[in-house]
Amino acid sequence: MRSRKSMKGQSALEYLMTYSWALLILLVVLVLIYASGVFNPGRFTPRECTFQPAFQCSSYKLTDGGQRVSMIATNGLGFDIKIKSINGIKVTSTELGVTDATLDLQGAPLYYQNGANIKFDPAIVPIAQKAADNSLVRLDITIEYVNCETDPHYVPGHGDTCDETVASSHVMSGRIVAITEVG
Repeated sequence: MRSRKSMKGQSALEYLMTYSWALLILLVVLVLIYASGVFNPGRFTPRECTFQPAFQCSSYKLTDGGQRVSMIATNGLGFDIKIKSINGIKVTSTELGVTDATLDLQGAPLYYQNGANIKFDPAIVPIAQKAADNSLVRLDITIEYVNCETDPHYVPGHGDTCDETVASSHVMSGRIVAITEVG
């Protein structure tokens, strides 16, 4: 006759043998779900590019670990603008470890007519650290610009006649929240 202790051990062993496959499959499924990034909170954070309503982003992305910002926006402000200088756009980002860094606009046009698309593809300089690819980065951006049409000597359509020391100065703030992309 079997003892009562041996019966408990046998039933425990039978239970493990019967249901361990189900537990193993459940564990594998949970690992696969976790590896796919479903539990990544950045996945549920909305991407955005917001400035004032008359200055709308139509396309934006962050590449090179968040160090390069590519953006296309439309100047719908109702007047021609000129960015004050090649250091006229300031960037702050805790993910990149920068406060008041600038976008390197060397060689980029600084004058934009009303209704024109504004295309930027500059690097942020200096940058303290790169973000990992596929990570969420928030950039707070400040653009200093002038309203060219307030310059009495300005000839519409000719950005070189827009004198930023005479034209009225403005500051626009915005935000870009995006996932960093490779290349």
